[in-house]
Amino acid sequence: MRPPTVYGAEGDHPSPAWLPEGMRSPLDGKLGVRVTDWNPDRFVATMPVEGNQQPFGLLHGGATCTLAETIGSMAAAVHAARRSRSSGSS
Repeated sequence: MRPPTVYGAEGDHPSPAWLPEGMRSPLDGKLGVRVTDWNPDRFVATMPVEGNQQPFGLLHGGATCTLAETIGSMAAAVHAARRSRSSGSS
């Protein structure tokens, strides 16, 4: 099994070639979101708790939402890349 290539926070590897231009959010870098593995059936990303806590020391819900949104958006882009484009709506 190959070790994962980590993409994400500033200073790491650049975004993968399959990722559409403009898909990376500056917020992902600020929160430390890192894509660790992907394929058409699986998408894995991590984010540190340290630095993303609420005043009580727990992971902030907004940071959790950012991680979920990043995973969902990028997984959709990976899945749709073969046939079309993906987009979200409010």
